[in-house]
Amino acid sequence: MSNSSSFVFLLSAFGISSIPGFPGDCDIPALPPGQSRLSEKIFGGVYIYSWKNNHKWQYYLRPGASFRTTEQNVLNCSTRFDSLEELKITLGKLAPGESVQWYQRGVRFRFPPDDQVNDIKSFCKSKNLELQIMQTPP
Repeated sequence: MSNSSSFVFLLSAFGISSIPGFPGDCDIPALPPGQSRLSEKIFGGVYIYSWKNNHKWQYYLRPGASFRTTEQNVLNCSTRFDSLEELKITLGKLAPGESVQWYQRGVRFRFPPDDQVNDIKSFCKSKNLELQIMQTPP
């Protein structure tokens, strides 16, 4: 049994199904009842990936930085959004001061048109989110 699978087994023995930011966990934590935003930042911040699929932009929001994100991790994860508005709804639930990093990586993950990037910049600023936009080599 690998260290990772041993750890997951140990967590499940205590009734814990996931830890935000732990490998394999690709969902943003649920809001506690009565709260409109998370009160604490997510370990490692959150990451946005965007790509065009059948002429339509899609977005992926991933918590934490505990493992190298591959193209398959992004494309197979449930936390994908088919519109900028859906992405903004989830971003708006993050804790004030949260670190948000948006990657343009390789050939697949690109930034949408400037007006959409500027919309997210303005939205993050209005919600007191720390947005960093980064381009990594292919």
